[in-house]
Amino acid sequence: MPPKNIIITPLLSTQLKVQWDHISWSNGEVLGYNIGYKKLSGGAGNGDGAEPYTFITVENPAYETILLGLTPFTKFEVFLPFDSE
Repeated sequence: MPPKNIIITPLLSTQLKVQWDHISWSNGEVLGYNIGYKKLSGGAGNGDGAEPYTFITVENPAYETILLGLTPFTKFEVFLPFDSE
């Protein structure tokens, strides 16, 4: 089950703030989140999958991060899975 209430807010033309609600996981403690993001090629969010994901790790108890160094005025896809014990 992925995190809920994910909010992505542009801060600057090269930065996105990603926030989410903590999740309860019945199979162990959530240790952190591996956030993947990639630039979408094509227009209006129609990525062709050619771009690889870049991943950053955010350890519990943090529920937000800032993606830095993004290409200005470009659409990105953000993927937010989590790690558990």
